[in-house]
Order: sequence, then structure tokens, then C-alpha cells
Amino acid sequence: MTFKNLAILVAFFCVLFNTQCKKAINPKVKLPEITTNEPSIITQTSAYCGGRIINNDGEDIIARGICWNNTGNPTVADNNIIVHKEPYLGNIHFRTKISGLLKYTTYYVRAYAINRAGTVYGNEQSFYTIEQLETNPIVDKDGNSYNTVKIGNQIWMASSLLTTTLNNGKMIPNVEDGKQWASLLSEGQCTYDNTENLDSIVAYGRLYNWYAVKTDELCPNGWHVPSVNDFHELSNYLEGEDLAGGKLKEVGTTHWHNPNTGADNESGFTALPSGYRELIDDKPIFGSKGNSSIMWTSIEVTQNSKESFTRDLSWADSEIKTGSGDKKSGFSVRCIKN
Repeated sequence: MTFKNLAILVAFFCVLFNTQCKKAINPKVKLPEITTNEPSIITQTSAYCGGRIINNDGEDIIARGICWNNTGNPTVADNNIIVHKEPYLGNIHFRTKISGLLKYTTYYVRAYAINRAGTVYGNEQSFYTIEQLETNPIVDKDGNSYNTVKIGNQIWMASSLLTTTLNNGKMIPNVEDGKQWASLLSEGQCTYDNTENLDSIVAYGRLYNWYAVKTDELCPNGWHVPSVNDFHELSNYLEGEDLAGGKLKEVGTTHWHNPNTGADNESGFTALPSGYRELIDDKPIFGSKGNSSIMWTSIEVTQNSKESFTRDLSWADSEIKTGSGDKKSGFSVRCIKN
């Protein structure tokens, strides 16, 4: 190699080295943008807190988490939980449970995220660790007892409705025959696949057509079939429709089919996949037990239409979705306190 060629090669590596050094010294990386969500499911000693990374400028998030104290303006030097510390490229919603808190104390919390530029904090939120009100079981007209659960400002049944009697004492016909079910224009109820197994009936509840809902007397006195807005308030409290389904579903695969995505039953709602009785080509077909929970709302799609709105949960994702069904279909009912 000639001296001239050697000089050119040395110059090339110097330029390359200097370029790489400049990139390392001046990365020009921006801090991500992050918000802190309102704490929820607050007890005397715990609360659920989270945040959302809304803009990361195309940079990996090295770690994200929650920090808190009882004086204000918390940082990672205070109490903190790293929710995830694997690099992640993209916007993300995250949430975790803070435990071991003091009773009757005000806490301040902020979400945080870390990338190559440093650490950034979301807006500050606060909460007070007061125990949520206990709720007493309720009894329907048949004498079935239901545990209840307080979620935000709402009180819900913690299992699906079982009654065969309206709260005015009128019996709801148990219609097993398919042709008779398909012709109903009045209230009707059945069990999935017309089972007589009491354990199954108690676990999954009964299926009702919308004409039973329409009576406004299906739930025990002081309770009602939820409206679309009732479900909307529920999902908002549980961090939105994309995540609320998982927070409503029973954990595991005892009743739900695998993988039961996102299920943690954080809310205590304990939704089970009761399946449905739907009309397909005017024939009532039982289906989707283990795969889905479809719950009636009290709201028609349009006035005097053939369909009414439902709220749907699936084994395959963590969402709660707005659906609709023929009023002659059989779906589950969860009652909410007036």
C-alpha cells in the first residue's frame, strides 16, 4: 500500500469516527410526553394508578412507571413502581396497583417515563385512602341472592341475573322450543342449551329476550337494566373501552376459553362467558359459551327498531364493545342500582 493510499484510509476512519462520536455526544433526543390517569379502585390501603405515553418522538421508552408520596410533586426518588423496563417503541397505556398505603391519608401520584434524553413526569393526581362503602347482597323475586360490587360511583350485581319472575310477581315464561322462542313478541327466558344443571345456571345466569328488558320490571326493586350511558360510565372509570373488558372478566380459563386476554377482574365484576341464543335465518341457535359475554342494555338502536344495544366481552381481547342484537335474541342481564 502506498503512503498516499494509507493517508486516505486513515482520513476516512477519522471522519467516520468523528461522525459517530458526534452522534453519541449530540443525540438530539426529545423527552416523551406523558399524562397521569385519575386513580381508581381506592381502598384504605391501596389504589390503582396509571398513565399514558402520548408521544415518544420515535424513541424507545426505556422504562415507565408510577411514583407517589404524601407531600406532593413525587419523583422516582420517592416511592415508585417500575411498570415495565423493557425498551418499547410506541405510545402505550399502563396501570398498576399501589399497596401498603396508610389509612385516611392523601397521596400524590405521577406517571413517569424514561428514554435516552432522561426522565419525564406526567401531571400530578391525588387521592384519599378512605375505604369504599360495603354493599349488601340483594334478593330477587325468586329468592336468588346476589353479591354486589361498587365500581366508581355505581353499584352493580356481581353476577348475572337468574330470576324467572318480574318484580311485580309476573312469571317470565321459560321457552325451550325454538320455534316458539322465535315467534315471541313478549317476555321470555331460558337457560343455555336448555340445561337443567343448577350449578351451570347459577354460574352463568339465564338468557332473556329484550321484551323482558322492556318491561322495566326485570331487575329487583331499586335496580334496573343498565343503559348505554351506564356502561359508558363504567368503562370510562376502568380506563376506557380498550382495557375495561379485561378488568370486568373473571380471571383464568375455568369458564373462559384460552387465552382470556387481559383478564384481571380488577373491578370485581367477574363477568362470565354466558353465550347467547340468537336468531340465524329466523332459527334460534345457542352459541359462544366460553367465548363471549353479551349483556343487554335498556336502549333500542332506533325507536321501534328490531334491534337493541348490547355490551360485549370476548375471550380474545381486553375490550368492552358496543354491539346490538335482535330483540328476539337471548342475552345475559346485569342489573345496576338506581
